[in-house]
Amino acid sequence: MTKDIKHVHGNTKIKLAKFLSKKFASVLFIIFKIFFPKAKSSSNEILISRATYAPWKIDHKFMSIFNRVNNLTLLDYPRLYTFYFLSKQIKKLKGDILDIGCMKGGVGILLSFMNTNGRVMLFDTFEGFLDKENLHKNNIFKFEGLDELKKTIRGYKLKNTFVYKKYFPNEVNNLRIRKIKLCHIDVNTYVSTKRTFYYVKNKIVRNGIIIFDDYGVHGVEKVTNFVNRLIKKEKENFVFIQNYFGQCILLKK
Repeated sequence: MTKDIKHVHGNTKIKLAKFLSKKFASVLFIIFKIFFPKAKSSSNEILISRATYAPWKIDHKFMSIFNRVNNLTLLDYPRLYTFYFLSKQIKKLKGDILDIGCMKGGVGILLSFMNTNGRVMLFDTFEGFLDKENLHKNNIFKFEGLDELKKTIRGYKLKNTFVYKKYFPNEVNNLRIRKIKLCHIDVNTYVSTKRTFYYVKNKIVRNGIIIFDDYGVHGVEKVTNFVNRLIKKEKENFVFIQNYFGQCILLKK
């Protein structure tokens, strides 16, 4: 019998870590299924990574921005840090940044802090969902504080940052959006996600980025399925990265 290859941390420790993480994830998924019985066991599980590096904890600039936007978004550290990390790399590209489904504006404001070239444009209906779907009704994720968000943007003295009460993309032709370097799509429903993607698709500049939120999140399976179809249809135009934190990232070739 072939001997086990020795692991740098020790074979026993690694086997125990794998065993415990797997068992713990199984127990958590059982609890999850109690609250969300429609979640399919065949394609879902609680994800526990054995990686431990959390760069946001030592990035003082990010933490400073995070403390400003924490109460303005539902997103967690990993997803917000993804925006921060990627926006640093494309800030010199020419083009606009779009945050579609901005609600309280946390992501858009974070992106605005990082931006040095072009507009940052935040969009929301501020009246609920344009199209109703499964769990997503008018009174879900409804934020009516448009004036409050505008005041926050002014308070942070963010230049070239604008917020619009519009149904995207139906009502934006007058805004002259020609080049987009980063677009965050967080609209939750299939029809709005599809319309938004096909509006921004040909406006994304080379090396530009589209980030779908709620990818792989229970209750938003239609968005996940739509993105999965794009992976097959748009592979000539984009590189797809599934980061398994609830986002799928598209890089324009």
